[in-house]
Amino acid sequence: MMRIRYRFTICVTLLLALWLTVSPAPVHAQDAGELNIVTYTLDNGLEVILVEDASAPTVAVDVWYDVGGANDPANRGGFAHLFEHLLFQGSDNVAPGEHFRLIAAAGGDANATTAIDRTNYFEVLPANQLPLALWLEAERLRSLDITQENFEREREVVKEEYRLRIENQPYGEAQLLWQTLPFDYAPYESSVIGSIAELEAATLEDVLAFRDAYYIPNNATLTVAGDIDVAQTRAMIEEYFGDIPAGDEPPMLPPYEFTIQETAEAITVTDPLAQVPATFIAYRIPPRDDPDYYALEVLARILGIGNSSRLA
Repeated sequence: MMRIRYRFTICVTLLLALWLTVSPAPVHAQDAGELNIVTYTLDNGLEVILVEDASAPTVAVDVWYDVGGANDPANRGGFAHLFEHLLFQGSDNVAPGEHFRLIAAAGGDANATTAIDRTNYFEVLPANQLPLALWLEAERLRSLDITQENFEREREVVKEEYRLRIENQPYGEAQLLWQTLPFDYAPYESSVIGSIAELEAATLEDVLAFRDAYYIPNNATLTVAGDIDVAQTRAMIEEYFGDIPAGDEPPMLPPYEFTIQETAEAITVTDPLAQVPATFIAYRIPPRDDPDYYALEVLARILGIGNSSRLA
């Protein structure tokens, strides 16, 4: 969803956005102590995590970039999310949209997500198709092809997504406020999806500068988990990613100091699209490098994520 420099507070909810659900997945019993986990870093700064798990003949590849909505340039809200779309628009050897088609033809699935402090791209496919996924991820990291045409096309896609998810969606405005109001840190006070006006103001030059600043090996973590041979996988990763040059150190966000909110705050949104009332509750909790973070994350999931949660 990883060299992640988690420096920030996050919002944990007791009632999540209505579109977020969790589907049950097959569970294979296996002692976590049996997993072979290997971590290392390539010379270009790419951090690698390998997890050997032969419980199923599949493999998952995940590339996590240390950039998200908090890194959006000034007056360019939604930029990291827009860039997520652009990463599927082709490279020197892959045509626009071909990434999805190649993965599907190999019996797999691919997708990506953008959050406030990270963007990740992932594939799940048969284990013998691992070279394909690694090549595709390395290909777009090495030679992503962003043109005026595909930039404008994907910008329209993201604008339509905004209209569907926010402007024409019950509780859409409340969702944006719920995601941003709890924070006392400026980079977290704008939504990941941005706004129509900010998207329209973006230029191709903005996009290319964003790519050069953040989509570099030394700002990424590659995770490969599944039915793999560690030695062979390391060799493939070196072959596909090893010669991609590192970039300059990405711009750093301003320092953040966690503070506990002393008094409750409430806001009421009048929404003509909403047929029934809804309540969104958010708590300010410590950042991810705090020992309490993961316990609070588990608590939030038990209480408010998915149809089987306590508050569902």
